[in-house]
Amino acid sequence: VLLRMSAFRTVSVAMALHSGVARASFSVRGAAIARHLRSGARPVPPPIAPTNVTASAQIFKRHPACPSPLSPVSRNTRLRCRTAHTDAPTDKVERVQGKKPPAQRGSQHRPDAPTSPFAELEIAQVSEKVGGVRVRQHANPLRREYQVPAQPLDWDAVYAEPGRPLALDIGAGYGRFLLMLHRHMGDSHNYLGVELRQPIVKRANMWAEELEQQRHVRFMNANGTISLGRVLETYPGELDLVTIQFPDPHFKKRHHKRRIVQQQLVKAISHRLRPGGRVFLQSDVEEVATAMRDQFERHAGDVFELAEDHVGGECFSCSSPTEEDRECDEEGGSVWESTWAAHGWMATNPLGVPTEREVYVTQDKLPVYRVLLRKRE
Repeated sequence: VLLRMSAFRTVSVAMALHSGVARASFSVRGAAIARHLRSGARPVPPPIAPTNVTASAQIFKRHPACPSPLSPVSRNTRLRCRTAHTDAPTDKVERVQGKKPPAQRGSQHRPDAPTSPFAELEIAQVSEKVGGVRVRQHANPLRREYQVPAQPLDWDAVYAEPGRPLALDIGAGYGRFLLMLHRHMGDSHNYLGVELRQPIVKRANMWAEELEQQRHVRFMNANGTISLGRVLETYPGELDLVTIQFPDPHFKKRHHKRRIVQQQLVKAISHRLRPGGRVFLQSDVEEVATAMRDQFERHAGDVFELAEDHVGGECFSCSSPTEEDRECDEEGGSVWESTWAAHGWMATNPLGVPTEREVYVTQDKLPVYRVLLRKRE
């Protein structure tokens, strides 16, 4: 009883004090007493006040990668350190000790690293002029300001030759993919990226200007699901290629209405895409890739078919759908199943140009689920 009272008293005093050293000392002592009470070990360690987190880890046998709850480290670091009895990577140990992790760790995931497929763009040098932006990783497309359709662009002012076929990237992200696609496909097409987050769009257009691609590559701030039909109606050329890559997954069922591939978008693409035009879908989440593929098959299965590169190329099989994954036909109540699923997922990118997310996923040797569709003649 006295030991329990002492533990609670120690924690209470630690919470009342504002001195950093005193807070760390009392919290470590209280945590040690609580652990000994739970394990039944005796005697209780003496009230030693460590001077830093590393010393406390050595005195109370705390794993070196697990800091004190009141030490000045991020919440994510503490969450990753819950597995205290496993070997921690070197960078986590050095972060606790106040040192920076080695520069080479994670460098292979930097999109502008020398070994990156985007290195030829030399974005690192361009970024020094343009500067960086800080935005949320995900955006809610159902917000009121995103429900207003965007105005069509002045195509004559945007592109040098507005009559060329259009390559459209929906959810263009940071823009490196579209800039690289122009490098590989050349001036045979015009390139348009649609992105919801305005600061990224502004910076991507500045990148295109610095790289002297502004008369061929353009990014616009719009909600593709709402605005695509209106924007494409005024384009003087044909829509030749549409890519939707690694969209926000929105895992919760009540958030599925936020996903970018909805019936409205499928109808707009099927109406504007030229006969023989292609639609490329990919994601590192099979559930999301399946949902995108099924939206096109359910709402435009008579317009699209799997491309020859998909049917005849290297593929791997889809996961078997569960009862929850199967959707019922609204009219007859029968279970609807995809016929395209029998051909599986493409193993390689048919365009030959990856996105930033694709580079990250493939370097970690994780699967990517790809579908290539073609509009029937």
